[in-house]
Amino acid sequence: MAGTLGFRLQAMRRFVVVACAFLAVAGVAALGASTALASEFTWGSPTMIEHEAPYSGFKVTAVSCPRASYCVAVNSGGDVSVSTDPTGGTSDWSTAHIDTAEGGLGEATARLTGVSCTSDEFCVAVDSVGNVWVSKDPGGGETAWTKTASLYNGGLDDVSCQSTTLCVAVGGSGYVYETTEPTGGASAWHEAWVDEFRRLETVSCVTGLCLAADESGKIFTSTNPAAGLASWHETHIDTSAFPELHATCVSAAFCVATDWSGNVLTSTEPTAGASAWHSVHLASLPFFGVSCGTEAACVAVTDEGEAYWSTTPTGSASAWKEQTVGAEGYAESVECVGTGLCVVGDADGGLLTSTDPVGASPTWAATAVDGVDSLAGVSCVTATTLCVAVDARGRILSTTNAEAAASGWTGRSVSGVTHLTGVTCPSTALCVASGEYGVVTSTNPTGPSSPDLAARRLM
Repeated sequence: MAGTLGFRLQAMRRFVVVACAFLAVAGVAALGASTALASEFTWGSPTMIEHEAPYSGFKVTAVSCPRASYCVAVNSGGDVSVSTDPTGGTSDWSTAHIDTAEGGLGEATARLTGVSCTSDEFCVAVDSVGNVWVSKDPGGGETAWTKTASLYNGGLDDVSCQSTTLCVAVGGSGYVYETTEPTGGASAWHEAWVDEFRRLETVSCVTGLCLAADESGKIFTSTNPAAGLASWHETHIDTSAFPELHATCVSAAFCVATDWSGNVLTSTEPTAGASAWHSVHLASLPFFGVSCGTEAACVAVTDEGEAYWSTTPTGSASAWKEQTVGAEGYAESVECVGTGLCVVGDADGGLLTSTDPVGASPTWAATAVDGVDSLAGVSCVTATTLCVAVDARGRILSTTNAEAAASGWTGRSVSGVTHLTGVTCPSTALCVASGEYGVVTSTNPTGPSSPDLAARRLM
């Protein structure tokens, strides 16, 4: 192992020295020419070239729709996407990168994990390193969002705002954070350790009730969360093999939870103890989310893109119907408004929307909203029309008309390659892209992904 490591380090040093020497010579040679040419360049408006799925691969971790004509989605890349026409298609969503915080253990950057909007003029989002972000203009871009607090470096998993004067966030190790002044900074949030050493996965607050659910089948309810730890009461409602819960409440008299064992649990008396919860088994796969637009319109989604819906969710298993809504990726979150809109966020940065989610035969439309992944490198061949770009997800994009719109770029993936850092094309017959563990070469950069693209592991 030591010999192999030494060889790798030695090879890396040689590569860095050669690369730096090449860049130094090239820079000196180009300096005079670049000065002369600078005044001749005309720059056009930026074009989003990564227009084909699966985009960056950032998971849509949460969606909040205060009304059917306004939705806000957040993803694991720190992005916020907003639409005033959620079912209208990709062009009706605007995306901004708001969270630039460093990531926690095992992640390069922080992930936005939850969002709650009381209107189109007030949203609160939380991230994986415990930050709270607030906006009074969610669609206003990066500058419209402000980090107002850093609460817990173990991360926050969800947030629910009953109003602009009551928000509750939950996260790792069983902490609940409550505030009556979400924009007031860290001191305005009050901590309660309600669930020792267990992660609270979700929280849902409605008038008269807040309900938090954890990874071990327990819920914690409070009718007055501002009163602190003593106001929270524990109930163990799920004893299945995989009891990780996601929960939502329509009112203080109706709550629904799902678990990783494929069960749906409902209650019309959520604070009345375990016996007040009714469980039915529906799926062979884990549920990753549940949302009810009304007490007669509930949708639960599995980690393979299956949607289960019911107009009588407190009934037996036969009261639920199933449909596969996601052809690619698995569902990460769901949000429903009334009976006329449900939005499902998937693991590939896309959304699935339906205006009849609990109808006899619901129809779902796919919308790609996450096209903002950073391009890690681009190379254009001198005296030709060929340009090739690569992104951090391992996708290669090429065009023979760099001034074309997004549709003029073609994207492809290479089997086994998940991260690319740069690309160089000395000619139209050779491109080499660098990656985390090696290189990808092509003798036909605009051709199909196979057999013209070949990955070679160097380290």
